[in-house]
Amino acid sequence: IWRKKMRGYRSKYHIRWNGALDQLSPQESKFLLGVVKSLRRELKPYPYHLADVLCPVLKLTPFKYYGDLLMEVLKAERAYDSMPNFTAADCLRLLEIGRNRYIHILNKYRAIGWMAKLNRGSLTKLLPQTPAPTYPEHWFIIRSTILPSEPLKGLSEEESSIIQRLQREPCMAGQLSKDLIRDMFVKQLVYYEVPIHDEDRIVVPPLSTRDFVINRTTTDDFEKLMYQIFVSLSENSTVRDLCHLLSADVTMIKDAVSFYCRLGIAKKKTAPPLEAHSNLWHPSWLQEYLPADPSLPPMPLHRGPSRQDISALHRQPSKAFVAQLPRIGFVFASDLAAYLMMGNLSASLKSHAMTLFEVGKLQDEALDDFIRELDQVKNLEEGDTAIYFTHAVSLRETLSFLRQNEAFQLPGCARSVDLLRIDSLNSLDAASRFRLLEKHYGVIVAMCPLSLPHALLYHNTKPMFFGPPLPLAVSIWSKLFLYHAVGCGPVSVFFVRGSRIYKLPRVLQSFDVFLVTPWEQQPQEVVVDLLLPYLNEFLLCSPVLVQGIVRNSNKSIPVKSTQVATSDVVSPLPQLSSPTSKHANSISSSTMDGTRFSDSDIVSDNDNESEDGDVVTPLTSPSIGQQPAKDNSVSTVSISASCHWDDVALPCSPESLVNSGHNLVQQYDIPRLLSNFESRTGLGLNRFMGFFRWMGITESSISDDSGRSDSVEDSRAAQIRRRTSFAALSSFSSTASSSVGNPSVSWVPFEVQFGIPLRDIHLNRRIRENARVFDCFTQESVSRFIEDQRQFVVRFLEFIIDQIIDSDGSEKKLASQEFLSELETERQGSDESIMGTFFPTYNVVFDGSCITRYQEVPL
Repeated sequence: IWRKKMRGYRSKYHIRWNGALDQLSPQESKFLLGVVKSLRRELKPYPYHLADVLCPVLKLTPFKYYGDLLMEVLKAERAYDSMPNFTAADCLRLLEIGRNRYIHILNKYRAIGWMAKLNRGSLTKLLPQTPAPTYPEHWFIIRSTILPSEPLKGLSEEESSIIQRLQREPCMAGQLSKDLIRDMFVKQLVYYEVPIHDEDRIVVPPLSTRDFVINRTTTDDFEKLMYQIFVSLSENSTVRDLCHLLSADVTMIKDAVSFYCRLGIAKKKTAPPLEAHSNLWHPSWLQEYLPADPSLPPMPLHRGPSRQDISALHRQPSKAFVAQLPRIGFVFASDLAAYLMMGNLSASLKSHAMTLFEVGKLQDEALDDFIRELDQVKNLEEGDTAIYFTHAVSLRETLSFLRQNEAFQLPGCARSVDLLRIDSLNSLDAASRFRLLEKHYGVIVAMCPLSLPHALLYHNTKPMFFGPPLPLAVSIWSKLFLYHAVGCGPVSVFFVRGSRIYKLPRVLQSFDVFLVTPWEQQPQEVVVDLLLPYLNEFLLCSPVLVQGIVRNSNKSIPVKSTQVATSDVVSPLPQLSSPTSKHANSISSSTMDGTRFSDSDIVSDNDNESEDGDVVTPLTSPSIGQQPAKDNSVSTVSISASCHWDDVALPCSPESLVNSGHNLVQQYDIPRLLSNFESRTGLGLNRFMGFFRWMGITESSISDDSGRSDSVEDSRAAQIRRRTSFAALSSFSSTASSSVGNPSVSWVPFEVQFGIPLRDIHLNRRIRENARVFDCFTQESVSRFIEDQRQFVVRFLEFIIDQIIDSDGSEKKLASQEFLSELETERQGSDESIMGTFFPTYNVVFDGSCITRYQEVPL
């Protein structure tokens, strides 16, 4: 049994069959064939770490392996996307079969008759018969596929001499004729070995759009490891450091890095250099170094080095590496890479965009070329493509600011900037992510906005993080915390997951258009006619925030009446209880803090008309996207003005905002609100980068279309078409235009964003200029900023716990300390994040001035 388990373990992890186990089971060839069969079935790359046995003994070269793999894929008529990234890239390198050629071969295979498909030769003819002629790197090790006991037949004298030399002792490719090695590889007489040692340093240049295949899957463990290595690689760290960062087996990491270098994706920075007048290398590798003037003395004849010389070359760095200062990391979302890749901004920009998305990292050494490409982007300031141009320009100016502006110069931190994709960082476990950031970076700057699943969990002191102090800072709770701190904001209701809503609460009945934000999803603008089915659909799986954004001037919405024999809010479904069940014992059924909706605050089931006689019960039957039944007696709502937005760039101070003559100051006492925010949150607004977003709530009017012959669907379709889409509403605007002075527009704070925005060029420039003016990066400001972040995290968690736990102050404080302790525990390596478990256990209501919470209304 032990032998069977051991064979299964070695087969699963492709471990070499050697040592004492050789004496227990001599069937090594059977074991290796089983490993290869398993890998081919799972469409994984060739096991190059077993090539010294597979190629000479079993004659299973990489070319034969991938040929058999493609035959199985073609027989099953599977799509090209079914092959993982690196398997497809290796097939492209060896067989020159990419996406288009694969589709062409598949169409040919489908066209032949079923009798011909039974013959293996009919499919073999469609595939290449020899490997693609590729040159190895000069430091690759060349080995023979012919054993010493085998006869040398059909070989030229030169090839026989090389094979005999390799059988005695393998050598580097640079010591042999370049063209001869290529020809022998095509004949499958030799294979390449890519040596990687503990002290080697690896660099990943921008990916080539021609050689790299974007076929990412989500189930391949090997591919997951490869992408984790991608974002963790640094040319200033050794392979041994990489193993420590990822807490992975050193052999596995070396095999993965070796595969990177074999594909040409990565380069070995410590490889022995090709020197013009060196006796080590064959002259065919030094053509670029040969003198153009024939009168110059020729190079000395080639002399092969000893085995000790080769070993020393692989372990000796090409140049001295000194200790590097921590860098600046700029964290971005995947949307940025998509905009740069799809925007057709520049001919050569797609290579860098693909590197940002696939590698998840672009180091400072490649930023000069990247910025030059950004300088050449085409001006696309009109139409739907304007967002691509805006992101490119904002990114270029932000990178230049971080690298060159004297204001952004922190003690002990280099002026080098690495671009980091947030999704790639989050693919690492918590402990590896923190080790990586602490080792290489002194400052992390985030772009905004970042969504909740992609926000970094970071509130410690190293490195400093100019972004969301913790993931919940970009959640729905952050908006409610802002409204609580400043004492004003849009009317909002945060519904508990599992609730069923049949009537709108009184606080929402005066609005025609709402902003509906499910947990961890983007907000959507919904008209009142479709609000209830839309809301109830999302409440099945997540809590939802509903905010009124366009107010009805008549404070009533006439819609078709529907009798519902139940209360306005039904208790949550038992099977959809909040994930914070571990603290449910702290929640009692006693009277809550604050108030709840009384009978006077809601519309009862037996009273379907308001005090003014207007019908207020919305439709409940149609599902999302389904048109209501025809009823020509229903009036439609016409919006005379849309929502307006204005942004206050941070850092700032209340005094500086007044002196700057900001347009919002003319109508609203913003300095007082900012002072309240600072005092209640503990976050100094003159020490962090971000912006306040203000929303102008407009008034709408009721237009009676009952005398018209149009159907209700047509009128409502016209109504929806007149709505400004949320994408347009949420686009950043540098000013609030003429609506700031319009008395019909009510300005309220909407949200606060942490980081540097890229969606608006002017706002991006204001934030960077303010950071320079307020000296945000001096030693004193940085020290106070770290303390501010800590205070903000504590007060923010206390606010959330106050809303979800019904107990006395001591128990709430204890729960807050427990959550804070769990945050520190996650930093030390917990894989399960607790940040997504802060679902509301009560329905939280903000009526425009204060926050209250209420339980479900009794039946």
